[in-house]
Amino acid sequence: MRKRKYLGALIQSDHNDLMAIPVENDSFTETRKNVYGRDHRIIVYHSSKLEKKHMMTFMKRFRKVYLKVRKIMESGDSDSMEKAGYYLEAENLNETIILPSMRINSERMRERFSMMGKNALFTNITDMEPEELIDLYAKRNRVEHCFRVISMRDLASTVYHWTPQKIRVHMFFSYLAYLFLALMYNRIRPIYPGISLTSVQDMLAKV
Repeated sequence: MRKRKYLGALIQSDHNDLMAIPVENDSFTETRKNVYGRDHRIIVYHSSKLEKKHMMTFMKRFRKVYLKVRKIMESGDSDSMEKAGYYLEAENLNETIILPSMRINSERMRERFSMMGKNALFTNITDMEPEELIDLYAKRNRVEHCFRVISMRDLASTVYHWTPQKIRVHMFFSYLAYLFLALMYNRIRPIYPGISLTSVQDMLAKV
Protein backbone atom coordinates (compact mmCIF):
# COMPACT_ATOMS: atom_id res chain seq x y z
CA MET A 1 0.00 0.00 0.00
CA ARG A 2 1.36 3.40 -1.00
CA LYS A 3 2.20 5.68 1.90
CA ARG A 4 0.09 8.84 1.98
CA LYS A 5 1.91 12.15 2.05
CA TYR A 6 0.63 15.01 4.17
CA LEU A 7 1.48 18.56 5.18
CA GLY A 8 -0.03 20.63 7.98
CA ALA A 9 0.59 23.46 10.43
CA LEU A 10 1.11 23.09 14.18
CA ILE A 11 -0.79 25.15 16.74
CA GLN A 12 1.61 27.82 18.01
CA SER A 13 0.52 27.73 21.66
CA ASP A 14 1.08 23.95 21.80
CA HIS A 15 4.67 24.19 20.54
CA ASN A 16 6.37 27.10 22.28
CA ASP A 17 9.74 25.38 21.87
CA LEU A 18 9.44 25.56 18.08
CA MET A 19 8.09 29.11 18.11
CA ALA A 20 11.08 30.18 20.22
CA ILE A 21 13.55 29.07 17.53
CA PRO A 22 15.19 32.22 16.08
CA VAL A 23 14.26 32.74 12.43
CA GLU A 24 15.31 35.72 10.30
CA ASN A 25 12.66 37.71 8.43
CA ASP A 26 11.31 35.81 5.41
CA SER A 27 13.51 32.80 6.05
CA PHE A 28 13.18 29.30 7.52
CA THR A 29 14.91 26.63 9.55
CA GLU A 30 14.39 22.89 9.63
CA THR A 31 14.33 20.37 12.48
CA ARG A 32 12.59 17.18 13.58
CA LYS A 33 10.12 16.54 16.39
CA ASN A 34 7.72 13.88 17.58
CA VAL A 35 4.22 15.29 17.07
CA TYR A 36 0.90 13.44 16.97
CA GLY A 37 2.68 10.25 17.99
CA ARG A 38 5.21 10.22 15.14
CA ASP A 39 8.58 11.66 14.26
CA HIS A 40 8.07 14.44 11.69
CA ARG A 41 10.06 16.77 9.54
CA ILE A 42 9.44 20.28 10.93
CA ILE A 43 9.87 23.56 9.05
CA VAL A 44 9.71 26.77 11.08
CA TYR A 45 9.46 29.85 8.89
CA HIS A 46 8.77 33.58 9.01
CA SER A 47 6.74 35.62 6.53
CA SER A 48 6.55 39.42 6.62
CA LYS A 49 3.19 39.25 4.88
CA LEU A 50 1.91 36.79 7.48
CA GLU A 51 3.32 38.96 10.29
CA LYS A 52 1.36 41.96 9.05
CA LYS A 53 -1.80 39.87 8.87
CA HIS A 54 -1.25 38.43 12.36
CA MET A 55 -0.57 41.88 13.80
CA MET A 56 -3.70 43.44 12.31
CA THR A 57 -5.90 40.54 13.42
CA PHE A 58 -4.47 40.47 16.94
CA MET A 59 -4.65 44.23 17.55
CA LYS A 60 -8.26 44.32 16.34
CA ARG A 61 -9.19 41.48 18.70
CA PHE A 62 -7.12 42.94 21.56
CA ARG A 63 -8.88 46.30 21.33
CA LYS A 64 -12.30 44.63 21.31
CA VAL A 65 -11.46 42.48 24.34
CA TYR A 66 -9.87 45.35 26.28
CA LEU A 67 -12.90 47.61 25.81
CA LYS A 68 -15.32 44.84 26.80
CA VAL A 69 -13.34 43.98 29.94
CA ARG A 70 -13.18 47.64 30.92
CA LYS A 71 -16.95 47.88 30.49
CA ILE A 72 -17.45 44.81 32.69
CA MET A 73 -15.13 46.21 35.37
CA GLU A 74 -16.86 49.61 35.31
CA SER A 75 -20.33 48.05 35.63
CA GLY A 76 -20.02 47.95 39.41
CA ASP A 77 -21.50 44.45 39.64
CA SER A 78 -20.41 42.37 42.60
CA ASP A 79 -19.12 39.64 40.28
CA SER A 80 -17.57 41.95 37.68
CA MET A 81 -14.03 40.81 38.54
CA GLU A 82 -15.01 37.16 38.13
CA LYS A 83 -16.82 37.81 34.83
CA ALA A 84 -13.88 39.78 33.44
CA GLY A 85 -11.48 37.02 34.48
CA TYR A 86 -13.52 34.30 32.79
CA TYR A 87 -13.80 36.37 29.62
CA LEU A 88 -10.06 37.07 29.47
CA GLU A 89 -9.29 33.39 30.02
CA ALA A 90 -11.67 32.40 27.22
CA GLU A 91 -9.91 34.88 24.91
CA ASN A 92 -6.47 33.65 26.07
CA LEU A 93 -5.52 37.15 27.21
CA ASN A 94 -5.66 36.60 30.98
CA GLU A 95 -1.86 36.86 31.23
CA THR A 96 -1.71 39.91 28.96
CA ILE A 97 -4.38 42.14 30.52
CA ILE A 98 -3.89 42.24 34.29
CA LEU A 99 -6.90 42.65 36.57
CA PRO A 100 -8.10 44.72 38.33
CA SER A 101 -5.72 47.47 37.18
CA MET A 102 -6.27 46.76 33.45
CA ARG A 103 -2.50 47.06 33.09
CA ILE A 104 -0.97 45.48 29.98
CA ASN A 105 1.81 42.97 30.61
CA SER A 106 4.49 44.33 28.28
CA GLU A 107 6.66 41.20 28.53
CA ARG A 108 3.75 38.97 27.49
CA MET A 109 2.96 41.34 24.61
CA ARG A 110 6.58 41.13 23.41
CA GLU A 111 6.34 37.33 23.46
CA ARG A 112 3.17 37.46 21.36
CA PHE A 113 4.70 39.91 18.89
CA SER A 114 7.83 37.76 18.55
CA MET A 115 5.71 34.83 17.31
CA MET A 116 3.80 36.85 14.72
CA GLY A 117 4.63 35.95 11.17
CA LYS A 118 6.03 32.59 12.26
CA ASN A 119 4.57 29.22 11.43
CA ALA A 120 5.63 25.62 11.99
CA LEU A 121 4.80 22.99 9.40
CA PHE A 122 4.93 19.25 9.99
CA THR A 123 5.13 16.70 7.20
CA ASN A 124 6.25 13.24 6.15
CA ILE A 125 7.28 14.52 2.71
CA THR A 126 11.02 14.09 2.21
CA ASP A 127 11.45 14.66 -1.53
CA MET A 128 10.62 18.39 -1.57
CA GLU A 129 12.67 21.43 -0.57
CA PRO A 130 11.47 23.53 2.42
CA GLU A 131 10.68 26.48 0.12
CA GLU A 132 8.47 24.23 -2.00
CA LEU A 133 6.59 22.96 1.05
CA ILE A 134 6.02 26.48 2.37
CA ASP A 135 4.67 27.52 -1.03
CA LEU A 136 2.49 24.39 -1.20
CA TYR A 137 1.00 25.14 2.22
CA ALA A 138 0.29 28.75 1.22
CA LYS A 139 -1.52 27.53 -1.90
CA ARG A 140 -3.56 25.07 0.15
CA ASN A 141 -4.58 27.94 2.44
CA ARG A 142 -5.81 29.93 -0.57
CA VAL A 143 -7.94 26.98 -1.66
CA GLU A 144 -9.45 26.66 1.83
CA HIS A 145 -10.12 30.41 1.92
CA CYS A 146 -11.89 30.13 -1.43
CA PHE A 147 -14.22 27.46 -0.06
CA ARG A 148 -14.92 29.52 3.09
CA VAL A 149 -15.90 32.50 0.94
CA ILE A 150 -18.09 30.29 -1.26
CA SER A 151 -19.91 28.92 1.78
CA MET A 152 -20.18 32.32 3.50
CA ARG A 153 -21.71 33.94 0.42
CA ASP A 154 -24.00 30.95 -0.34
CA LEU A 155 -22.43 30.47 -3.75
CA ALA A 156 -22.33 26.78 -2.91
CA SER A 157 -23.28 25.63 0.59
CA THR A 158 -22.57 22.27 2.15
CA VAL A 159 -25.57 19.90 2.09
CA TYR A 160 -25.74 16.52 3.79
CA HIS A 161 -26.49 13.72 1.32
CA TRP A 162 -27.11 10.03 1.84
CA THR A 163 -26.22 8.53 -1.53
CA PRO A 164 -22.77 8.47 -3.17
CA GLN A 165 -24.24 9.87 -6.40
CA LYS A 166 -25.66 12.97 -4.66
CA ILE A 167 -22.41 13.46 -2.76
CA ARG A 168 -20.48 13.44 -6.05
CA VAL A 169 -22.92 15.95 -7.61
CA HIS A 170 -22.53 18.28 -4.62
CA MET A 171 -18.73 18.00 -4.75
CA PHE A 172 -18.80 18.78 -8.48
CA PHE A 173 -20.84 21.99 -8.00
CA SER A 174 -18.68 23.06 -5.04
CA TYR A 175 -15.55 22.54 -7.14
CA LEU A 176 -17.14 24.40 -10.07
CA ALA A 177 -17.96 27.35 -7.79
CA TYR A 178 -14.38 27.31 -6.48
CA LEU A 179 -12.92 27.33 -10.01
CA PHE A 180 -15.16 30.24 -11.02
CA LEU A 181 -14.20 32.30 -7.98
CA ALA A 182 -10.50 31.48 -8.39
CA LEU A 183 -10.63 32.40 -12.09
CA MET A 184 -12.26 35.77 -11.37
CA TYR A 185 -9.76 36.46 -8.58
CA ASN A 186 -6.75 35.66 -10.80
CA ARG A 187 -8.11 37.81 -13.66
CA ILE A 188 -8.88 40.84 -11.46
CA ARG A 189 -5.83 40.70 -9.16
CA PRO A 190 -3.30 42.08 -11.74
CA ILE A 191 -5.56 45.13 -12.19
CA TYR A 192 -6.33 45.59 -8.47
CA PRO A 193 -3.37 44.05 -6.54
CA GLY A 194 -4.93 44.64 -3.11
CA ILE A 195 -8.18 42.83 -3.88
CA SER A 196 -9.33 39.88 -1.72
CA LEU A 197 -11.49 36.88 -2.52
CA THR A 198 -14.39 38.42 -0.60
CA SER A 199 -14.17 41.77 -2.38
CA VAL A 200 -14.11 39.97 -5.77
CA GLN A 201 -17.71 38.92 -5.15
CA ASP A 202 -18.64 42.42 -3.96
CA MET A 203 -17.21 43.80 -7.19
CA LEU A 204 -19.04 41.25 -9.36
CA ALA A 205 -22.33 42.01 -7.58
CA LYS A 206 -22.19 45.57 -8.96
CA VAL A 207 -21.84 44.42 -12.57
